[in-house]
Amino acid sequence: MKSDEISSVEASSNKKLSGDMEVMAKKLKSNDNIVAELQRDVRKAKDSRRPLVDENIAVKQEIRCLEETIGSFSEYMNFQEVIIEKLKEHIHEGVVIQKQ
Repeated sequence: MKSDEISSVEASSNKKLSGDMEVMAKKLKSNDNIVAELQRDVRKAKDSRRPLVDENIAVKQEIRCLEETIGSFSEYMNFQEVIIEKLKEHIHEGVVIQKQ
């Protein structure tokens, strides 16, 4: 009888262990699904951010180009002012020479 009782207890324990293993397997699968979903969300977030980063880089390059253009234009305007001053001097000298 003891052998039958032991067999019965073993069978019961094996059945319970098997059920526990099935529950754990379902929980692990559920966790795997959650992890996969989170990884997809992270990828989506990175992908949605990428155009903003690219746009930010493009805007910075545009600003740099505009700053260079403004700098060049300022130099050009300064040069024009020098030319105007020289022309005024020559005109003044011409007027003085004509008066003589």
